[in-house]
Amino acid sequence: MAPAALGRAVATTARRALSTATTTNPYRGVWPIMATPFRDDESLDLDGFRRSVEFMATTGAAGCTIVGVLGESNRLTDKERERLIACAVAA
Repeated sequence: MAPAALGRAVATTARRALSTATTTNPYRGVWPIMATPFRDDESLDLDGFRRSVEFMATTGAAGCTIVGVLGESNRLTDKERERLIACAVAA
């Protein structure tokens, strides 16, 4: 790679790094992806979900990623998503 091209590549990489490393970024730390627990009848297991979120808080997690990001999202209704969010906030 020519020196000028290398310089541009380094500058671009540095600019990208600086644009994502802000002091106002609320998403620092560990944010585990939480599975949505269901009961045998396929209803939400909100007690199990609450215990999981509380456990993650005791481990020092900065937050949790919730609401069907592990493939169950196509099974959740809007009302179920609302209930999961309310449960996580309350925990």
